[in-house]
Amino acid sequence: MDRDGLVLLWRGNVPSRSRFRWRLAQAIVILEKQAVKGGTVKGKFRLLGLSALVFGLSFAAFSGANNLLVNPSFEDGVGSPTGWNPWPPQAPGVTFRWDDGRAHSGAHSVCVEASPRAFGMWRQEVPVQGGTVYILAGYVGFEGISPPGHCNLQLVFRDGGEKILERVDLLAHSGTRELAYDFPWEVMVRAPAGAALCEVNLFLQGPGVAWFDDIVFAPAPTGDIAGTVASGGQPLPGVRVFLWGDPWGKTYEAVTDDQGRYLIEGVPVAGPRYLLLAQKGGHKTQPIGGWP
Repeated sequence: MDRDGLVLLWRGNVPSRSRFRWRLAQAIVILEKQAVKGGTVKGKFRLLGLSALVFGLSFAAFSGANNLLVNPSFEDGVGSPTGWNPWPPQAPGVTFRWDDGRAHSGAHSVCVEASPRAFGMWRQEVPVQGGTVYILAGYVGFEGISPPGHCNLQLVFRDGGEKILERVDLLAHSGTRELAYDFPWEVMVRAPAGAALCEVNLFLQGPGVAWFDDIVFAPAPTGDIAGTVASGGQPLPGVRVFLWGDPWGKTYEAVTDDQGRYLIEGVPVAGPRYLLLAQKGGHKTQPIGGWP
């Protein structure tokens, strides 16, 4: 990189699924100082010992432990699925079904069928905490949906007074498809400041039919990134270490202590990778070595 004081420390994969709080990565970085013409200093970061933990736990295990939704697979209920409500409850041109003829797992899914320009959704409201990153995922199937008709998963964040703060629509679908894991997979969204509730909506605008099953809405697991920065064999204090791009609208950073150590806590576990950078005034830096 050409930017003064900015260097790539780590570009590594991060585990995408976890029940636990992970130590995402640990890096030891050497800053070699070299005098150059004009009395400036050029620092070179050399990556010595970086390890990243990558695990393949099943998403089913993760979702079972963390899912905030009641009855996410629609197997429980008498006459209608426990925890879920159709909305609008009296929608002209819309039919809501608790379907026992099509499912990804178990015996049931939920279904919405709508005529042209009519819309409806299955809805569940859950408590959330503003600033927390959440995962939304699930299985969606559809049949005979003609544009501008579409179906999709949707989140609506509200404050304690039920005022809408933000609406998030996942990728809209039209046409015909069997139940499949929705793409993009496991979308992560940070709840806006002041959010107290979130509607998880399984939405259809007609014409067409849509099915939904095995829905997950859960706090994203978090982990830590830790390491050391040194210069000339000595710990280097005062180095800013941070994740590039402010993931999901938040700055994740730390400043090295007297021992050159840094710790970035509470980083959402995500994929495919983060860029970990370092910055210190008075140094012109460049990365050394290879990264994937």
